[in-house]
Amino acid sequence: MNSDSAKTGDLTYHFSPSPTWSDEFNYSGLPDKNKWSYDVGSLDDGWGNNELQYYMDASLTNSKVEDGLLKITAKKKI
Repeated sequence: MNSDSAKTGDLTYHFSPSPTWSDEFNYSGLPDKNKWSYDVGSLDDGWGNNELQYYMDASLTNSKVEDGLLKITAKKKI
């Protein structure tokens, strides 16, 4: 096994020397919808496993790109 691979249990993972996907966050506002999406589930069933949290759709109050960073904010909604 070389430095471009790793073994976990019976699986071996191989790593490329160059990224196949990236986002440099050299913009401001909502995350690029061509690269990022939101899994919002259902407010009624908690993703089918009774989760108490709800996942929001695109909104600057919970996800934004600012100063070269992706900022994700958890909000308590009563």
